[in-house]
Amino acid sequence: MKDQVEICLWAHEHRPELFGPLLEAIGKYTPESFVLSQMLEPGNCHENMKKVVERRQPDTRFLLFMDWDARPTVSGWLTTMRNYFESEPLLGSLSAWEPNLAKYGIARPPPGKLFYVRFAACYMQMYDLSRVPIMPDTSIPGGYAMTDLDLCCQVWSNGYRVAMQGDCPAYHMEKVDMSREEAESQGFVQHLPEEFRAQVKWFEKKWGIRYADAFEAVGQNRFLVRMAELSRSRVPGQAVSR
Repeated sequence: MKDQVEICLWAHEHRPELFGPLLEAIGKYTPESFVLSQMLEPGNCHENMKKVVERRQPDTRFLLFMDWDARPTVSGWLTTMRNYFESEPLLGSLSAWEPNLAKYGIARPPPGKLFYVRFAACYMQMYDLSRVPIMPDTSIPGGYAMTDLDLCCQVWSNGYRVAMQGDCPAYHMEKVDMSREEAESQGFVQHLPEEFRAQVKWFEKKWGIRYADAFEAVGQNRFLVRMAELSRSRVPGQAVSR
């Protein structure tokens, strides 16, 4: 059980019925054994991410966050993702590529190859807890306790890498063009402008880098140098100032 995978599902609000299609897809495409956790309590997705981490099984090595609107699409996807960690000793977090990313210029990684990225959203994202002890941070503005961007920075600051694979792409519902009313009616929660600005300020103070830098290509040195400095000088979860 040392390589146990725990798949963690949550919705953006207390609507357990949203999990039905996702559970059906997991059942169809996942012949492997795993532990399944569902957050059926009130709270936004980031609050529930914290609950997932706090309540995970003690034997869990791989913690896989899966948003309610994501779907695996290829049988055996779980084994494929897990095998990447065995072949890549510096891999700390691995996400599934999904077709909507193509419109933003993020191509699908070729079979058997990883694209290393600074940040990947956690709609279908696996962490190796034996390498990176991801930690909540209750100081995030807006009542949040975890964000995928902060978790990716924790991976980098611990000396590991964030990557994306295209062998097992995910389906993820597109919501960029929705109005706030449409998004809320379908179970999504969007940031208010003032809340978003507060979170950007918090992120930049904690990590000492510009928020925008986290979304640029890995080849840009400023982010990588900063993460290398942090990995040598801080313990996981410790805040730093510029």
